[in-house]
Amino acid sequence: MFKEIRPSLKLKDDKINLFRTYEQDAGIYVCDYILFDNSIQWTMRRVVRVKIIAQNTLHSPNILSPSGMKTLEVEVGKPLKIECKVFFGFESDFLPMITWYRDNKESKSEPLLQNTTRIRVEELEGKSFVHVATLREVTERDLNSNFICFAQNSVGNSTGVLKLKRKERDHKEFDAFVSYAKQDSFERDSTFLNEEQFALEVLPEVLENKYGYKLCLLERDILPGGAYTDDIVTAIQQSRRAIIILSPGYVNGPSIFELQAAVNCALEDNMLKLILIKYKSFQEPASLPAIVKKALKILPVVTWKSSNSNSPNKQFWKYMRYHMPVKNIGGLEKNSLKFFFHRLFSMVINSRKATGRSQQTKK
Repeated sequence: MFKEIRPSLKLKDDKINLFRTYEQDAGIYVCDYILFDNSIQWTMRRVVRVKIIAQNTLHSPNILSPSGMKTLEVEVGKPLKIECKVFFGFESDFLPMITWYRDNKESKSEPLLQNTTRIRVEELEGKSFVHVATLREVTERDLNSNFICFAQNSVGNSTGVLKLKRKERDHKEFDAFVSYAKQDSFERDSTFLNEEQFALEVLPEVLENKYGYKLCLLERDILPGGAYTDDIVTAIQQSRRAIIILSPGYVNGPSIFELQAAVNCALEDNMLKLILIKYKSFQEPASLPAIVKKALKILPVVTWKSSNSNSPNKQFWKYMRYHMPVKNIGGLEKNSLKFFFHRLFSMVINSRKATGRSQQTKK
């Protein structure tokens, strides 16, 4: 029956001749020899396992990606994994070699650390490998370097070049929209910062003045007169991040709408990320929308340690900068006009606080 399927198969004595071998010919072949001894039948069996291999390749490795020279857009300051995909033809006694090198004008080629290799596809004619190098964070030096994937077998070697390019900024107006619980003047405690003071004074002082981010503060940056819900959604859509300052007053008050709007916007725009700041401990009310409850469980949370100081610890601002968009070199573009408006805004806030204290004294 096997001979009918394979006309090229030839049987001669105790031999099977396959004049042309196919991958499907791999398997276990069994030869039975039956011997009769008086009335007893004996079966003698020989089993041979056949493995089909290809001829050794005549070609050097084929780098599938990056093929030739490719450019990859990246964010400075963020971690990065670069992959090199290589196909090696079959070789019976050779271990393929792949590595990533950095090459720039300042120094000779140097191998990158934290390299890992895994087999992606294995077939008769050879194997495809994926070789990964990890950069803990992209630096300006990386933008001025060529990353070379070098692959070698017994026939020769091949290279692919990857060049990193700074990712172009999007067309959004703000780096972050800030959402917080609004408070009456009479609710303020001068001993500790409340979340409104934190949002309107501390965050701009550090993130804008020190690190060059552009925040969207509703009272400062959105002109009055429009519909509240429309203004909120538009402001969030024009921002790269939404900073949510969580407190009992926030989750139990009308500001929770802003978190719900930010979650909905993030589901439609993968460029928008949410940053939750746990300003005060709180319990989730049962009335929270399901999508908000889920967001509170899975989104990154940065905890602010209550203090009468604007800088509770460096770790808080380190976490904040990690989750904020990466700023370009020279991102601290604080010209005199912007500084003037910031000071003007601070004067307005201070005036409001003074008025509130005055009214409280009168009562």
